[in-house]
Amino acid sequence: MTSKHSAQKIVYPQHLRVLSNQNISLSSRLLCVDHQPSFISGQLASLSAASLSARLYSICSEPQSNMEVLYNRVDQGQLSPYLWQLKPGDSVRIHDIRGSFIDAALLDSQQADKVPSGKTWWIANGSGVAPFISNIRHAIKDKKDWLAKRVLVYGVRRLDELCFLPLILKAHLEFGMEVLICLSAPDATLEVQSAVDLNPVLLQQLFLGRLTVWPGLEEVRANDRVMLCGSSAMIATVREKLLMHGLPVSSVHSENWF
Repeated sequence: MTSKHSAQKIVYPQHLRVLSNQNISLSSRLLCVDHQPSFISGQLASLSAASLSARLYSICSEPQSNMEVLYNRVDQGQLSPYLWQLKPGDSVRIHDIRGSFIDAALLDSQQADKVPSGKTWWIANGSGVAPFISNIRHAIKDKKDWLAKRVLVYGVRRLDELCFLPLILKAHLEFGMEVLICLSAPDATLEVQSAVDLNPVLLQQLFLGRLTVWPGLEEVRANDRVMLCGSSAMIATVREKLLMHGLPVSSVHSENWF
């Protein structure tokens, strides 16, 4: 898949210095490394550390800036617990950058002409929001107006698991991106009611329930495009609903994480 942006050739693998490894929510960390690659928002970095096998992580930074990946700690996993304890000055190894989970706005004109003309729905749960964050950062940095035809549907269990909320609200308020946040925890209603200083804009974008049961999924039209990123269970459920609702198979794109 080609894009509007020519990628600078970088020789991999490389050892990268960790710049920061910070908590960004209750369950997620943002790993930032000293590497400024040219890539297309939505692509993946293959990372490893020590003698552990490589894993794929969506890049959530914009191109040609210090590379950032969003990840959760998986206790039964091998790499994420190791990444979790990294400190500035430590190193990770990058093997390559790849992937074709790319928004139509970033495709070349010939490919973009084949994409449905309606809205593009970005539907994610957990750390699956990462590629869409890269898209948002890219669009805001370049002051692009195509965010007004994007709908972000983002599912987490609780408010303290939300990542990049200020950026998401900026895209909504200043660039017209539609946003819906789904909170799936059984006590989400109580949590929202007891929250102190809850952003009133956020309050208007909340759905208390699982992303997969949000009635708004029925609003997706045949000329829309849907990009799904997150758990296999979420992707399978939402995909089935969309196809039953009449969305063409070719208009549904997904990237499974867990």
